Amino acid sequence: MKTNNNKGNAISHNISSFFIVIIPRLLFISQKCCIFFLLSFGMLSCNTFFGKRSNLDFIQQPEYSTRQVYYVPIQPVITGFDKLSDVVTGFDKLIYVIDEGRQEVIAFDEAFAELSRKRIAGAIKLMQNRRLDLYVIGYTDTTINAISYRLSTIYKVETIQNTGYGLSNATISKKLIYPFACGRNALKSSDTLVRFTDITPLANGSYYVSRTGITSTDVLTGPDDAILFFEANDVYQGFIQILTSNGTEEKFIKVPTAITSYVQPPQSDRVVADFGFAYLTNNPIDQQKAKVISGTASEFGIVFAVEDLNAAAYDKDKADGGLYEFNQYIEPSDITFSGDGSQLFFVTDAAKDSLYVYTRTGLEGVNPPAGSQSSKNVKVSFGGRGEGLYQFNRPIAVAYSKKIVMVADQGNKRILRYRLTTDFD
Repeated sequence: MKTNNNKGNAISHNISSFFIVIIPRLLFISQKCCIFFLLSFGMLSCNTFFGKRSNLDFIQQPEYSTRQVYYVPIQPVITGFDKLSDVVTGFDKLIYVIDEGRQEVIAFDEAFAELSRKRIAGAIKLMQNRRLDLYVIGYTDTTINAISYRLSTIYKVETIQNTGYGLSNATISKKLIYPFACGRNALKSSDTLVRFTDITPLANGSYYVSRTGITSTDVLTGPDDAILFFEANDVYQGFIQILTSNGTEEKFIKVPTAITSYVQPPQSDRVVADFGFAYLTNNPIDQQKAKVISGTASEFGIVFAVEDLNAAAYDKDKADGGLYEFNQYIEPSDITFSGDGSQLFFVTDAAKDSLYVYTRTGLEGVNPPAGSQSSKNVKVSFGGRGEGLYQFNRPIAVAYSKKIVMVADQGNKRILRYRLTTDFD
């Protein structure tokens, strides 16, 4: 019995210890949890639920800056030429280059891997129409009555053949020889001095040709200095008469060296024919060596007039210069228009070793990037004599394809490519 009492006493002692020690501790922990919960809820409700904002001053705010706009050289530089005279983008997505020194037309793919070559006598300029025919300006040597003549010629080169597509399979289907292609059968001594200088397509298959010489006018062929119009069937239709403020003036165009229409790759077949064009002149007495001509259909035919871009070009709040800037050029060598909707003119000057960029309205530069604080065009023209990536030695031709500008640098025997910083993804 004594042993059982001891056990009972032990049990009682343990139970008492549980209530005396454990229960207060549990109550103390519970009290702390309750206090913590109440404090947490209070802080939560006061700081957020009831509207007191957190202090976020420790977060550094990002700084936004306008993206710089300039042309970036694309490597590698394309070399291996003798004497470049033209570079053109085709509607077939190929790049065509004329090496005048070798009298060759060279076809490249978009990565500038060479595909094929074709020799054309005296080749200096070319274009491709929507039918994918190439038109190459060269010359023809002929002898009449024991007298040798070298006459300016347009070669029509058909690239689509039964043997396959491409320059290597192309054949010369027609030769348009001056003056016979322009309606005159007899030769004059001055005909050997007449030169077709450039050619550009229109949407319906017709095309313009710039021509220069020494004769002021001819009853059948018109003045040597002229822009000529040929139908899609290669029939000469006459020279373009420019409407000025004083009426029609046949002798308006002097020493045209290059011409471009608005029909440039990669436009689709849905593009409406636009008879407007832009051209360059090397007339030494002309202070404005670039002109934009609008062609408007009327009941009397197409009416051509010089577009007045002076107002836009001289608004210094919009741009630093313009296409019509007085004495802007010394020897403008080529002009082209972007066909991708960006509506830009590109002009090279062989004497100033420069590339100029203008909008369709005649303003120099390109539109400022999104987020810019200024609406003024950004000047991206560049150049200067040298062998650097931003320098040239007689840039003779310019082309544009998929936001890439290509310049035929004749003196350095290379083709340089550029892309705007804002055109990169």
